[in-house]
Amino acid sequence: MGQNFDLRAMVPGKRILSGVPFQIIDEKKNNGRSCISIHNRGYIDRVYPPLVEIPVSDKKVASFIFLHVLDNKPGHNYLRKNELAGYYFIVYQDGFYLPVELKYGLNIANWDGLPSWSYYEPHEKSMKKAILCWRGKTQAGVEANIYYTEWINPRPQIPVTKIIFATTWKKTCMNPTLIAITGIHYREEFKNVLKNMFTDTALKPTAVLSQSVPQGIPVELKGGILHNDLTYETEEKILITGSSVNNRPYEKVPRGGEDFKSDISCAISDSNDFFRPAGKGEVTFVFPKAEILSGVLVSGSYRDERKSEDFQPQSLGLVCYISADGSNFEKLSEILNYTPEEEGPKWFVFPDKPVKAFKIEVRPLTPYSVAGLNLVQPYRR
Repeated sequence: MGQNFDLRAMVPGKRILSGVPFQIIDEKKNNGRSCISIHNRGYIDRVYPPLVEIPVSDKKVASFIFLHVLDNKPGHNYLRKNELAGYYFIVYQDGFYLPVELKYGLNIANWDGLPSWSYYEPHEKSMKKAILCWRGKTQAGVEANIYYTEWINPRPQIPVTKIIFATTWKKTCMNPTLIAITGIHYREEFKNVLKNMFTDTALKPTAVLSQSVPQGIPVELKGGILHNDLTYETEEKILITGSSVNNRPYEKVPRGGEDFKSDISCAISDSNDFFRPAGKGEVTFVFPKAEILSGVLVSGSYRDERKSEDFQPQSLGLVCYISADGSNFEKLSEILNYTPEEEGPKWFVFPDKPVKAFKIEVRPLTPYSVAGLNLVQPYRR
């Protein structure tokens, strides 16, 4: 937006901000670069990548303090919110990682100080999990605010190899920018303080963050006929059906409400809206005749951010079944503890034999998870 509407008022160099030392990079000494920005896949004018890896060089760290901002406020309506903006994935030497979630109004906010007509904006410039550490103005006279948040490392004895700074797979207009990081070295006297803060169940192998790469040619699914909420037929006469649909959240909304109506077409939309079954559900594809498919790309529904704050991540189970005759199904493979907004879509590889039908089962694994599918895309060889 030009030099009259940016953060050049922040002086680079070594700074102490609310008691924390930061090294603010001087763009004049670093080829015009002073921070790291990433762009969400749903952002129209994408220029930057969706993730950046930051090496840490196998350091034992007690905590990281992140100085960061958002370029925009989230969209919202009365019922549904858009809180999740991105992640810092802390990757350890043993090949596991822990996510640090960036949540609007809790530990990160838009920097420009402009009002957000939302009840979950930072209240009186304060946030529950962040500290306002710098205030200034742009050359245009617009107020600017920057916060930092501290993440306490529950595994300080394990060296950290890198931090993956990433956007969420859930589509949003919010794009994070990282200005600086300060790491606090681990000392043995921290051991007793931190020993009860962690269980291994929170860990995931870093491999689950690798983006799935489908093989083959995607089957065209758009342009078909929606017969009812549970039946969709493509132009090729591929029949897509759902086991059940839960539209109670939509039906309970008073006139003028903004919630979405779910149907089976949401399972092929790749949007934030999703096919919402009643509890555990299934989506079945039946082809006019058996054919060889390379596989299917599947994304579960993202966390349902609704009327509260500090939402918990989704934890879903996915199971893929295939059938040679369209009637008798065999289990192909299963994925557990799957967080779609964090990991992205998953690729199920099909065997080298004709398939008449396949189905994807999705189920919630925690009380706060909402089972659903927003992408089921088969591929031909």
